[in-house]
Amino acid sequence: MTVDSSLQKLLPYRHHVTRLFMQRAHTSGHRGRDATLARFRQLYWVTQGSKLAQSIKSKCQMCKLREAKFLEQQMGQLPEARLKPPPAFNHVMIYLSITIDLFGPYSVRGEVQKRTSGKAYGVIFTDLVMRAVHIEAVFGYDTESFLMALSRFVSVRGWSEIIYSDPASQLIGAERELTETWKSIDRQSLHKSGTENGLTWIFGPADSPWYQGAVESLVKSAKRAIHFAINNQRLSVQEFITVCSEATNLLNERPIGTLPSADSELNILTPNSLLLGRATAKNPGGWHPNGNNPGKRYHVVQIVTDEFWKKWTELYAPALVIRRKWNTANRNLRPGDVVIIADRNTLRGDYRLGIVQEVFPSQDGKVRRVNVMYKNFQIGEKVQKYKGHNEAVIVSRSAQRLSLLVPVDMDQDQETKSEAKETLVIAYQRTVDYNGYKYRYVVTPTHTPVRWVDFYKAEQECVKWGGHLTSIHSQQELNFVKGLASRNALTYIGYDINKWTDGTANGFIAWKTQRGRLTYKGTSSNLKQPAFICKKKSQPRLVILYQRTVDYNGYKYRYVVTPTHSPARWVDFYTAEQECVKWGGHLTSIHSHQELNFIKGLVTKNALTYIGHDINKWTDGTPNDFTAWKTQRGRLTYKGTSSNLKQPAFICRKKLPAGLVIAYQRIVDYNGYKYRYVVTPTHTPVNWVDFYRAEQECVKWGGHLTSIHSQQELNFIKGLASRNALTYIGHDINKWTDGTPNDFTAWKTQRGRLTYKGTSSNLKQPAFICKKC
Repeated sequence: MTVDSSLQKLLPYRHHVTRLFMQRAHTSGHRGRDATLARFRQLYWVTQGSKLAQSIKSKCQMCKLREAKFLEQQMGQLPEARLKPPPAFNHVMIYLSITIDLFGPYSVRGEVQKRTSGKAYGVIFTDLVMRAVHIEAVFGYDTESFLMALSRFVSVRGWSEIIYSDPASQLIGAERELTETWKSIDRQSLHKSGTENGLTWIFGPADSPWYQGAVESLVKSAKRAIHFAINNQRLSVQEFITVCSEATNLLNERPIGTLPSADSELNILTPNSLLLGRATAKNPGGWHPNGNNPGKRYHVVQIVTDEFWKKWTELYAPALVIRRKWNTANRNLRPGDVVIIADRNTLRGDYRLGIVQEVFPSQDGKVRRVNVMYKNFQIGEKVQKYKGHNEAVIVSRSAQRLSLLVPVDMDQDQETKSEAKETLVIAYQRTVDYNGYKYRYVVTPTHTPVRWVDFYKAEQECVKWGGHLTSIHSQQELNFVKGLASRNALTYIGYDINKWTDGTANGFIAWKTQRGRLTYKGTSSNLKQPAFICKKKSQPRLVILYQRTVDYNGYKYRYVVTPTHSPARWVDFYTAEQECVKWGGHLTSIHSHQELNFIKGLVTKNALTYIGHDINKWTDGTPNDFTAWKTQRGRLTYKGTSSNLKQPAFICRKKLPAGLVIAYQRIVDYNGYKYRYVVTPTHTPVNWVDFYRAEQECVKWGGHLTSIHSQQELNFIKGLASRNALTYIGHDINKWTDGTPNDFTAWKTQRGRLTYKGTSSNLKQPAFICKKC
């Protein structure tokens, strides 16, 4: 009954109008399933109303926004750097991989004007393996201050292999400057001086402190130690540096891992155990061997180091494998997913929606970091008016700071679910090779007739597998098929009235009287049976005993040898060519004495070896311009008139991909543009580029050969071309290749080593400069 005691209107469950009435009932308050259904039943009644109300609520976008939950993804595996002990105590390699962060500020007084105050910060470096800490004091929150702190750190601890940090602006700036610095350093001189500073810098996504979990807890401890030491006092610069050093030692004396029991022979394990050879900074006195024998001192250092890693393995390593949260693997984010971005700056009731642009899978295939694009609207701005795509902002975010709103594959998932209802349920299957064919015996759940298959469904499943329901052509095959159907279930084979479904001849008919549990279409094709047998021809598989791949003169050669003592596994000319085509090439051709000698030297197994000569031509289509190979071929053989003969070996050849060989490159930002200076090997003219190739490489990079529009830009480009090599710029007769106006012509008389197309566009030069916004 309705509110006015009238009868409710009965509506059909699957009608579109019924869904519209249920949607109106839900949008009145965006409440739950029961409240939606109660409001709907004030006027209408429908069967399965609770199910329909739940469906409407689950698809409501407003409810998804209000009830959004952050995504979760299974915690990643520990990086190898945290489980692999570094080499023995070595000053340069102690800190193999570190994590860094900045904390502060603290107030310090001026050195000259004591009444003035400045801000000081601490930079904390944490070793990921032994959890040692190094704190440097900095007096500015900028890139230059951090680079000086990093320089002091590496002067004491040595260069790291990997640095992890959060994406602070000064740290990103440091990485950019360091990258440019490494490009300008001469690597050969570094090798000569015995210094190799290999460094990889990895930034975590913004607003994701768990990416810095190894250092965030230590920042808290460092702040606590410095707070108790300073106690709101205003220190001098020297006093603040001293406090940072004392806090470093205090943190390095903390125990790591599980504490040993009272009756254990092990002492407390601390980072100082490896840095100093003892748990604390106190001098134990008399612990080192007497005398100046360097052998004894070396063994003492080794014993201390081995003892540390032994304790580290027993006490600390087991604590690293524990996962306290994020233990369930969930769906990976994909490009095109619509997500809600967690943002602390948004207003109440305002939701920042974004689209996943790019995903970054980890080594285990799980996506934990993505790039998201969203529109950054101002407060009070009318969002209904489209102003173009250029206003979009792309940010990097952790998956745990996003909530999935609309999956890109939502429609595909619904189709997959409907298809899954028709998926064949298999209780048992077996695949057997027999007499050159592959047989597949499939049994559905015998106690569930609803899951059995009729003749047509069985044939369809066999076609998906690449074959047909089996045919029978001999007494031996009949005995084999009957033996394969061992589950005592009626089993379909491929006999369709008077023919086999695979199209083979009906030459053996005795199977009908001896078929046992085998059944066929006959006149009862709609009857369902629990089993069927498929059959398809086995693919011949090449058995390789030995193979070798060699690059020579711009080509890649592959020498393949089958088992020489098994002629049945050898290959004929056509099979050898087919294998080479699968590899991406052809049987090799020969075009010079040098290539002939190389190929004969490649044949090391003393086996007759196919090459690609087919009567009067090569299989790769190259010209038959060198004929002397026939009289000097040795163990090489070819098609000739015996193409059906099988041989144990063959040689394939394919062309190596052509790529630009770069000896040096440098990328520099100047006046709102990005310039790329590329130098090919100057002593190898074959690797140089002409004007068109240089322009093509710049277009791949996203720009063009550089144009010049002022005296300042000309001086900058001449300074950039510092390798004394003729360098292409983008002037093409009377225009620039980037389409900018030809408004500065004085560069021609002052260009120095810069060159351009002019009338010598086919000449190759060793260098060029690209330019893009």
